[in-house]
Amino acid sequence: MIMYKYIKIILLLIIAIIAVLYWQTLLRIVGWLIILNCIIRFFLRVLGVLAPIVVPIAVLYLLFH
Repeated sequence: MIMYKYIKIILLLIIAIIAVLYWQTLLRIVGWLIILNCIIRFFLRVLGVLAPIVVPIAVLYLLFH
């Protein structure tokens, strides 16, 4: 149990050192993830609105094509 505590502290220190050394890169990655999250949410909302219209048209197209 004590060993787990030391491993946890060491891992947190390593993560902190990496965050300090590469903070600019980490901020860019976080920024891109936030932007991608907003884009994906937008497309999911658009699909939710358009699904009742697009799905029947697609089914009819596939049936009669």
